[in-house]
Amino acid sequence: MVEIIFLGTGSSLDNLTRRNAGGFVLKTESEQIHFDPGPGAVAAAQAFNVNLKNTDAVIISRNDSIRNNEQNLISQLSDKQTLMINQESKRLNKIGTTKTERTDYGYKIIAKNFTLLYLFKPLTKETIKKDKLNADVLILNNKYLNKGKEEIGTDDSYKIIQEIRPKLAILTGFSSNFKGDKHIQTARDLQKRTGVQVVAADDGTRIDLVSYAALAAQRRIFSFTK
Repeated sequence: MVEIIFLGTGSSLDNLTRRNAGGFVLKTESEQIHFDPGPGAVAAAQAFNVNLKNTDAVIISRNDSIRNNEQNLISQLSDKQTLMINQESKRLNKIGTTKTERTDYGYKIIAKNFTLLYLFKPLTKETIKKDKLNADVLILNNKYLNKGKEEIGTDDSYKIIQEIRPKLAILTGFSSNFKGDKHIQTARDLQKRTGVQVVAADDGTRIDLVSYAALAAQRRIFSFTK
């Protein structure tokens, strides 16, 4: 099974009563990678049945307490020699059989059967084209309701999804402005406007990428034969 488990989908200290900031875990056939383990990551891992002893790497998008609060604790809990990757990392890293590419605006994970792109800064159309960005799965740290400045807002997410055209886009990292089911409404609106499958994550959301790929293939076959 290849899956993504969202331990926490908040991105601001004033939102921790509604969402924790535990980040998300990518589990491939052979590696377990934890992205942005902020406050609540360890407790959420226990609650959502993620064994932190299997952590191969921790990836940090920004060096602040909301994203790296529990990275050292996770490293200590792991039975493996955990690789730490952040924006100061001087070289590209390979986590087992999984290749990692770092940029100023995100991380690209190239696994055996899929490519995942995790973005946490707004991008221009020119940057997307220049860097030839592509992904099967696109995870956006969609902090703001509308347009962001140094971090991504919904307006930015629309432009990025429209340009990259992933098979699946996932929104996470919400600020306290996303009250009630506003994050779900936002995802539905983006899906309607772009024609791309968009999901809004909640704490505890699990997405099986293998099953999703199979379902997507079935939809394409059905559409073709219909």
